[in-house]
Amino acid sequence: MNWGKGIAITLGAFIVFILVLAIKLMSTNVDLVTPDYYQREIDYSQEMDAVQNSENLESKIEFELIEAHLAVKIPENLEAKNIELKLIRNNNEKLDKSFKIENTNTFLIDKKDLVPGHYDTELYYTVGGEKYMQKDKIKL
Repeated sequence: MNWGKGIAITLGAFIVFILVLAIKLMSTNVDLVTPDYYQREIDYSQEMDAVQNSENLESKIEFELIEAHLAVKIPENLEAKNIELKLIRNNNEKLDKSFKIENTNTFLIDKKDLVPGHYDTELYYTVGGEKYMQKDKIKL
């Protein structure tokens, strides 16, 4: 074998590698964290105020992993209304879940309904007309 054939084989292998890489990268699904990403960026200061409001509370809503459930525990002395919980999977928006919590201080989510992995949580609620938001990360 001479130098010419070696260079041609190397160049051909490199071109095949680049083509396979390009096809793989073009077929990868790239989701935004949320479909209304740009609007949420505009509303960011209001969101930060809601997060600060929740940090100033003495008793906060907590998450607890119990055997077969994810428990959302709302303190008795917190008069929260319009509670909405979002469980967000950053790697697949089809696995995102949203729940409305009403008339209970302990809300249970069956782990069978959730795919194991990392979730970002966003908990929205109002107390006395003011908006509150808690962010957290959980692993199931």
